[in-house]
Amino acid sequence: MSPMKCPDLLLCVGLSLVLLGCGKSEPTVSKDTPVAEPKVQTTDVVVGTGTVAAIGDTAFVQYKGTLASDGTVFDENGGDKPPFPFAIGQGQVIRGWDLGVAGMMVGGTRKLHIPWQLAYGAQGSPPKIPANADLDFQVKLLGLVKVGEELVVDQVDVKPGSGSRAVKDGDTVTVNYTGAYLNGAKFVDSKEKGKPFTFTLGKLQTISGMEAGVKGMKVGGVRKITVPPQASGGAGGQTTTQVVVLEVELISIK
Repeated sequence: MSPMKCPDLLLCVGLSLVLLGCGKSEPTVSKDTPVAEPKVQTTDVVVGTGTVAAIGDTAFVQYKGTLASDGTVFDENGGDKPPFPFAIGQGQVIRGWDLGVAGMMVGGTRKLHIPWQLAYGAQGSPPKIPANADLDFQVKLLGLVKVGEELVVDQVDVKPGSGSRAVKDGDTVTVNYTGAYLNGAKFVDSKEKGKPFTFTLGKLQTISGMEAGVKGMKVGGVRKITVPPQASGGAGGQTTTQVVVLEVELISIK
């Protein structure tokens, strides 16, 4: 039995080429072709009104993390726990946070849906986070320390004093004060202890941010002083990782 003849030579050649090419027509991907990085999905629940977070800034956040698969909470720092600090874009946290928090404004709350590749990867973080786990976070940006402003102490007079002189270097002052974190959690109150605090400026008897903050106050005045971590050194030479918010009432100057 002879093979079927084709009446059209060009058609026969075309069919032969198609048949010969079967199994070889699928496109191939070069090993050098870059693979697109997954993206963090963000939803602003509350848009902040403060400073915008940028790469290099230190952010102070309150957060709650859940597994995207079933909503199980694996970590959070609500209540009286201190805010969580990290430098944006410096690899101190999972990449999904670096990408998702940048661009937020202080006071804002944002939801982050982070694919596993930008979270804890194929290994997970046992025992709470399994392998290849997508994660959801709700993040509130409580404050920022901008690059270049690490020693800037902010001051706001709640109540101006009425005394005849203002605090200057070398003065000995007595104050009542409270100290709190950016989330409002109070960690010290001199009135509750019944012990006003007395210190001499320039003697390293308190944190440098307190010394800088009380300068210029008059007796009877109340001032809110926001101290970044780098300005929390002084007495004892130790610093904290937190922004400290002090409310200081000046009782006397000597």
